[in-house]
Amino acid sequence: MNEEAYDKSTPFDHMVCNRQLQMLKAAIPYMAPSSRLMFSFYVKTLELHNTLQLFSPKNGEDTLSICSIPEGSNQMQEMISAMKEYCTPKEAENLDLFSNLFSAFRLQNRLQSEQKEGTDNSNSGFDLSSLLLNLLTPEQKSMFDMLNV
Repeated sequence: MNEEAYDKSTPFDHMVCNRQLQMLKAAIPYMAPSSRLMFSFYVKTLELHNTLQLFSPKNGEDTLSICSIPEGSNQMQEMISAMKEYCTPKEAENLDLFSNLFSAFRLQNRLQSEQKEGTDNSNSGFDLSSLLLNLLTPEQKSMFDMLNV
């Protein structure tokens, strides 16, 4: 993972950690060693407070909803794209693999629903999920099982 990707702030970070908190964080390494721990706790407590404020309804509106992805869009793909900005190349490759698997499972579900409706009989007996799962390593299968809750 390159350091630039690691040091990037997410939109959520910008929502819970304002400029003043960033300035306080920048000051921590210059403090007396005995003060650093307590000051770090203080800064993290302020971030937690901001996070709680973010999720508490204000005027009947959820503040975080301004970042929501519109209904009907492909949320899984959007989420994976956002996560890949912070990944190592190997992690990004694994995310792509899971993205492709989820797309394949969605396709299979659509085909099965069409088959049940009688609109597509050419697919009888074909189980795409078994085929795709057999392509995964045991580690990838366990990760997939965790994500496919």
